[in-house]
Amino acid sequence: MPTPYTPGSPPGRHGIAWNAEKRILSFFAPYDIESFRADPPQAWSRTWYDETDSPGWTHSLGRRLHVGSVVAQAERNRKRRAFVEAHNLPLAHRPGLDAQTSFYDAMQPEARAAAAPVGGESWRVYAMVVRCPHSLDLALTNPALAVGLATRNQLVDEHRRVRWAMRTVRRLARRRRREIAGALGLPATKATVRLLARVPPGEAARELIGDLQPILADPRGARMLSHLPRLTRDAVTCSKYVLDGIAGHSLLEEFASQEWRLWHFGRIWTPHHPFGSGEPRTMLRDVVAMAEDLNRRLPLLTSWAQLCQIHDDLAEESVRRARDRNLQATFAAPPIAGTDDIVPLTSAAELAAEAAQQRNCLASTHFVRNCLAGDYYVYRVLHPERASLGIRRGAGGRWQVAELNARFNARVKPQTRQAVQRWLYEGQMGARRRRRPERARPGAEAAQVAAVF
Repeated sequence: MPTPYTPGSPPGRHGIAWNAEKRILSFFAPYDIESFRADPPQAWSRTWYDETDSPGWTHSLGRRLHVGSVVAQAERNRKRRAFVEAHNLPLAHRPGLDAQTSFYDAMQPEARAAAAPVGGESWRVYAMVVRCPHSLDLALTNPALAVGLATRNQLVDEHRRVRWAMRTVRRLARRRRREIAGALGLPATKATVRLLARVPPGEAARELIGDLQPILADPRGARMLSHLPRLTRDAVTCSKYVLDGIAGHSLLEEFASQEWRLWHFGRIWTPHHPFGSGEPRTMLRDVVAMAEDLNRRLPLLTSWAQLCQIHDDLAEESVRRARDRNLQATFAAPPIAGTDDIVPLTSAAELAAEAAQQRNCLASTHFVRNCLAGDYYVYRVLHPERASLGIRRGAGGRWQVAELNARFNARVKPQTRQAVQRWLYEGQMGARRRRRPERARPGAEAAQVAAVF
């Protein structure tokens, strides 16, 4: 395997670089690098666990590169250059823009245009179209089915080595689309293909295919989704609760409506929204989880405004009950050391106080239980803005960001997310495989949870 970049030590910085000789685009973080070659498409990654320890280059899933972002940055750079030349101004050197423009020029135009609108798996779709030209029409007309086919044969082990079997993809790409749907674990029918064609390109994701499998296996679920004008990830999550009798069809239609998304998404991420804010499917899951923790029976959920109001009421009740308990339970030492700006919450009492300040559901039972088990940890973010951070143990024992929200579960600024990612990279340096924190004995842990709840 060719080595796109071979430094003797980790980069120690964030950035983007273009290797003109090897025609490779590299994304740098303080302790890892991910590199991409456009033609033939290939991706590598390398991670350092201390200043000298690195397992070397491995094949990567390529999730850090978004084809649509490369296209947008290249267009932005071309407009910048045209403006500078028209006004006879000095051209400032912008390495990141120039690097992505060079990579844009190296990409195959048809595959690039097909993959640009796709969401998080756009690189895999681009690679599939380049290596299997028969899939071009599929990527243009049914992005969700194309994403399912492009990610079907990704095999990832604990060391994140990736093997992608193109032989099966080439064979399936020549078949009928309903046969492709059947190979993905969905009903092999024309109705399934028509349903997947309603998924917007930006919503197409591997997880959506997995979420659809149990729903379409139920005839009621297939009939229910067939009436929606658009199929979004929020609507798929909501449909599970409609089948369980928790949510109503009006809420499902509201989640799937294009007009609702255009109107409400600007308000959902606003901290001062009167009903609270948050990602719809996350809000719905939190409401159901909090109701179970509080032994509350939910009314039929029929609208977004009702859902937000119930979420805020349950969050306040969770905080009140937490204050009434004896919250002396403490968690294990934080897996990542805190700083002046990112402070670990080491007890159930601190979780309750954070939930009261941020108006979220951190005081609910399942968050405390996960923190006691050592699989989840919560931090208070003070700068660049006030936010709550939850990290979860991921593949290979490494910690990753699970939730990062401002007050009322609002979206944080990009600067905040970058600062948290930088802190996480730096905090995980020095441990190739972090040992799991010492767990309490099963009986002792049960006793501790019972004492809290």
